[in-house]
Amino acid sequence: MGLLEKCLDFLPTRRAVSDIEEDMTWEEEFTPKRVPHKAVSSSPQKETEGTATLPQEGSWKFVHEMISEEGIEILKEAGIDDELVFETGDWVADHDLGIYLVLYRFGGRTNWKKTYKLILQGQVIEFKTKTIFHQQDFSYEDGEFTKGVIVKNVSNMLLPSAFEGQQQRVLHIIQAALSAASPSYDTVIYRANFDLV
Repeated sequence: MGLLEKCLDFLPTRRAVSDIEEDMTWEEEFTPKRVPHKAVSSSPQKETEGTATLPQEGSWKFVHEMISEEGIEILKEAGIDDELVFETGDWVADHDLGIYLVLYRFGGRTNWKKTYKLILQGQVIEFKTKTIFHQQDFSYEDGEFTKGVIVKNVSNMLLPSAFEGQQQRVLHIIQAALSAASPSYDTVIYRANFDLV
């Protein structure tokens, strides 16, 4: 049985994204290791590991928008200084909670839609995604638009140690932000791996 068949077996056709999330075994996918890494932020929370408090589940309200002048300052404060990002980038943002998923794909135009940076509480979480398959396409039923589901793996995540033990919440934030970025698909994260930094 190939990977696609296994995934299709895992994700039956007519199930809501929330139902799929409940069946996931996040813990099995996380095998963290510590790696030396220079801090990407001078946020006070970086000084005390494991103390970051993330927002309550589902409390975020993301807006997909171009990065403004104020947004450029937020990026610079988080240690992201890339003129190409400033000129062409967009992000999914919840300004009240201070969550920003930069959608310009770092590493040049050839990496479009592959490498992301999430600013969360002033700290940067870098990760990559790879699409596994579309569970179903978007559709119109009885005149109403229904988003499809796209399944992704998250890899090469550099997770600040302040978020240790909260990997599942971070993934849910990423999942919601990626869903908000797409007009046609909700995102489900099937597998993820990360390094604590």
